[in-house]
Amino acid sequence: MKRRFSSTTARSVRAALSCLLVWGMWGAAAIAPASSATGPTVVVGDIDHTHVTGQEVGEHARPTDGGRARTASPAVPQPVSHRSVAVSRRIVNPADDALIAWVGPTQPPTLLTLQQAMNAAVVGDTVHIVPDSYVFTKTITVPRRVTLTSASDSVVTALFSVTGGGLTVSGVTFEPTAASKTVVTVAATSTDTVLDGIRITNTANLATLTGITFSGTPTTGRTVENYVFDNGDNAANGISTGINAGNATSVVVHDTEITGATRGFFMSSAATGTGPEFSHVDIEATLQGVLTGRTVGASFTEVHITGTSLAGSYGINLGGSTGVVMTDSSVTGYVYGIATAAATTGDGPQLTRVTVSDVGTTGISLGATTGAKLTDVTVSGAPSSVGIGVDLARSTSVTIDNPNISGLRTGVRQVWVRTSGHPLAGPVVTGGTFTDVATGIVVANNSGFRVTGTSMKLVAGAAGGGGIGIGGYENTDVVISGVTVEGYENPDDVRRGSAAVRFYYSDHIQVQNSTFTGGANAFYWDMTTDVTVTEATVSGIDWWATYTESVIRLAVQNSTFTDNAGVANLTINPSASADGLDVIQNSSDITFTDNELADNPTGILFPYGGNTLDYLRNHVSGGPAYYVVYAVPAHHVVVTDNEISFSPLADNSAAIRAGTALENLDPATFPNTPEDQQSRSSSDIDVLGNVFTGTGPMVQLGEKEGTWRVMRDTVLVRGNVFPKDSVAIRTFPNAETGQDSNTENDMIGGNVAVDARDTPAAGTTTEQEVGQRGSNDWGSPCGPRVTVGDTYTPADTLIYDGGGAWIHETREPQTLYPTRCADIGLSVTKTVDSPTYTPGQTLTYTLTVANAGPQDAHAVRVVDEQPTTLTDFTWTCESEGTASACTDPSGTGSIDTLVDIGAGGQVTFVITATTAADASGDIENTVTVTPAVGTDDPGCEPSCSAGVITPRTPVVGTVSVTKTDADSGTALAGAVFELWTETNGVPGLQTTGAVPDSQVGAVCTTGASGECTRTVGVGTYYWRETQAPEGYELPADPVFGPLVLTEENAGQGVAVSAENTKVTVTGTIKVLKTDAKNDEALAGAVFELWRETNGVDGLQTSASGSTPADTRVGNGCATDDEGVCLFDDLPTGEYYLRETAVPEGYVLPGNPVSGPFEITDAHADETILVSVANERGEPPKGK
Repeated sequence: MKRRFSSTTARSVRAALSCLLVWGMWGAAAIAPASSATGPTVVVGDIDHTHVTGQEVGEHARPTDGGRARTASPAVPQPVSHRSVAVSRRIVNPADDALIAWVGPTQPPTLLTLQQAMNAAVVGDTVHIVPDSYVFTKTITVPRRVTLTSASDSVVTALFSVTGGGLTVSGVTFEPTAASKTVVTVAATSTDTVLDGIRITNTANLATLTGITFSGTPTTGRTVENYVFDNGDNAANGISTGINAGNATSVVVHDTEITGATRGFFMSSAATGTGPEFSHVDIEATLQGVLTGRTVGASFTEVHITGTSLAGSYGINLGGSTGVVMTDSSVTGYVYGIATAAATTGDGPQLTRVTVSDVGTTGISLGATTGAKLTDVTVSGAPSSVGIGVDLARSTSVTIDNPNISGLRTGVRQVWVRTSGHPLAGPVVTGGTFTDVATGIVVANNSGFRVTGTSMKLVAGAAGGGGIGIGGYENTDVVISGVTVEGYENPDDVRRGSAAVRFYYSDHIQVQNSTFTGGANAFYWDMTTDVTVTEATVSGIDWWATYTESVIRLAVQNSTFTDNAGVANLTINPSASADGLDVIQNSSDITFTDNELADNPTGILFPYGGNTLDYLRNHVSGGPAYYVVYAVPAHHVVVTDNEISFSPLADNSAAIRAGTALENLDPATFPNTPEDQQSRSSSDIDVLGNVFTGTGPMVQLGEKEGTWRVMRDTVLVRGNVFPKDSVAIRTFPNAETGQDSNTENDMIGGNVAVDARDTPAAGTTTEQEVGQRGSNDWGSPCGPRVTVGDTYTPADTLIYDGGGAWIHETREPQTLYPTRCADIGLSVTKTVDSPTYTPGQTLTYTLTVANAGPQDAHAVRVVDEQPTTLTDFTWTCESEGTASACTDPSGTGSIDTLVDIGAGGQVTFVITATTAADASGDIENTVTVTPAVGTDDPGCEPSCSAGVITPRTPVVGTVSVTKTDADSGTALAGAVFELWTETNGVPGLQTTGAVPDSQVGAVCTTGASGECTRTVGVGTYYWRETQAPEGYELPADPVFGPLVLTEENAGQGVAVSAENTKVTVTGTIKVLKTDAKNDEALAGAVFELWRETNGVDGLQTSASGSTPADTRVGNGCATDDEGVCLFDDLPTGEYYLRETAVPEGYVLPGNPVSGPFEITDAHADETILVSVANERGEPPKGK
């Protein structure tokens, strides 16, 4: 890139030159010979001046963001006396004949005038001038392309005419010679002209200055490079122009800076041919930055144009130009940023990464061009701007990708030509961001308009209302997808808030997967047809989420409506226009399907004869509401298969309503004849297969204070689910009056507002059309509760009570409903005050006969026979509720009387009787109730009864067994017994076999008292011992009884004693006799066995005083050949052995007694071994 002269440098030079020129006017001219020149030199004295050292061309870098470089404030000229740096420099004036120039790289001895040098130079030569300041009175002609240069900064005040080739300038600044002049003029004869490095300043503040002018209409291009035009602060001083291209074609402007101009780059508005090419250009111009005439293919790259918001100003005026390409450029501070004339056709501009800011009226306008493409364009308004970001005018096939538009009244707008249809190919807007605009995008007369992935934040415009997110007039084939619009409200009039989507006179519109919050409307359809809204999210709307003035074929599906003032007002277009675009026309063919609706206090209003609304499979929830669907009037309304939760917000609220919007108006304007009423009433409304929750009312016909007819035929209510305590249906007298178009009503003898009768359901879902949805679920098998009266609440007269949801109706017109549980509902209960009786006891019986209605029950017969086991049988009768009465208030003996029981009332009998002294067994007392003949009561047909059985209080006594020791009589614990009762009629106890007796309760184990006791009724019982106490034997016959308990002995009880014998425990003592010396067994030793019985330690074989001897056991024992002697079967106790004889040759021990030896229960099975040794001795063994 060539080096450029900065504005800082230019302004510094301008400041210095202003001083020089002022001083020069005061100096005296002197003519002196010049040693180095052949011609005269006019010298205007030596002066002191500031040396201008500013930046060289190109030294100030362009900002990387494409904006223009910052420049220093212009230097302020000061008097010479204020200069601090003195450099010797001359001002040559006039310099026309001054010998100051030469051609070639080396300065020759002889110089030329500047014009002579220009004439002498051939193409490509360089003309040098001696550094100084020169003032020329004659125009300098440049016949060929040459370079003009100075070794140091020089100033040439002159006018130049380039007649061939061009001019390159280095180190020289041009100044104009007078006002209203062009500094550099390129003649039409100059071909392939290049102007490079020209720097022009206007230090003299001359008016109406032009920097460069292209004359004529050349067939070849013009190129301006590294051009600086600094007009100071003279933009308002006449009309100054940086470049006047006139009718030139193929102009190229590179690396150029124009400041202080009225017009930056100017062309004739009629100029044609190839348009100019701009790159790296900065322009500051007040009235017009760039004008391109009617050229083709103008291009802008890194062009930055800045204005002052002057009235009527244009940043880039494309006029009638086509095929314009603009990249990485900006326009700031103009009423019109980038403007194409409205009538311009042909290829539209291609703008990429273009910024238009501080817009007054229009940021970008496209005229009537085709195929314009705006990519990554940013447009923002000046403060308080009411302008337009992008004006499509009458352009077609426009593409706008990723626009960023803010601070304007309208983001994108298109001019509407009324009744012209849609001849234009609609714009495609993708990825846009619209911020702080009153209206986002409004197009007209288009086909194929698309908006995708775009967000908008709308703000109130002038007067606070009327803004639109996306909309238009007379469009077709519109798709809006992935859009987010945040609207605004009007605090003074909610209707004047914003509408997110609003179309007039359009058709085939799709809105998909978009989100709309705030404002008066999410959707506004006016005289529009074939609209589909899918997967939309709508919330916080202040008026109607959907508002129409005649929409035909609107489908809203799979969308969410939350916290909106109202869901939809599908109203009429109220007026007609002479051109036929507007007609008086209602809305029709509407479907709301599979939507989620929560916390919307107002649902769908379908007024003024709206025709065909299908409200299908929606889910309605949230707080109280006025209605979900309201026909006022409407025709062919089907509310089907929805889940609706409803509680009323006001007294006249209901989920599904039918009323009249023209109620009680001036009869002169709205006649009140039956025929007129019918024309203003609804028809063909079906409520089918819905699941209702909440309190209701769910279906309401008529108005509480209304008189004009609401329905012209019957509303069909089938297959719905109503909560038990809700109000399912409410009708008012004006629901249906006068002549009825429903001939089925004749079978009732009057008009029918609602038909909610039971009908069988169709066999398959596809067959479940109108009338085939089956019966309603009223929350009770007996059906609804029905009242007639003036309050239309449960306080009115109950005429049928099925126990389910409420119907509040008028007698005329009627509501048809199921009476599944007939006319009356009798029931009877009976109780007694004692569960059992004893002979002679007084019993009190209470029997109650009730009637659930809905009709009063008359002549109900009540029969209660006196049992034979009861005496002194007396009774009383009392009634409760209106229309209830006892024929006999009291009596004795059996009851057989008639009573009347009003709906919801009852009669109560209280019977007092005494049981007979010989009464036994159960006393059974039964009451039977029989409705009057002709009464329909399926629950008590032909009669119903209730009985109570009172058994005698049973006689009980105790049956006991006591376990004792057979020897000592001591009570024994631990014996286990079973209690059996005689039940098989066979004497004795049978515990097995085909028919055994019966065991009573669980087994019993005796405690320390040795007893088992049971309390039982009279009868024959047996105790059977199954386990003896430890150490005792089970008896051979373990059955004790029979024990016969009778009423006579029940008070004392019956008992039996059962003895047990101890188990005998024996032990063995074994004596082993051996030789004391060799341990050999000795036979023939004799021993006696004694048992310790006298309680004295040791063995006493004879009595001594009062102490008896111990007890000898058996006859003694002699040892056998093995030296063994056994004493067995010995009971427990202590024993002694006494040796009485020894084998021959042996002697008795000194103490022949051994022991004591103890046999215990624990060790009885262990033999006690006693070894006794004998020694040999004399005399021989005794006997």
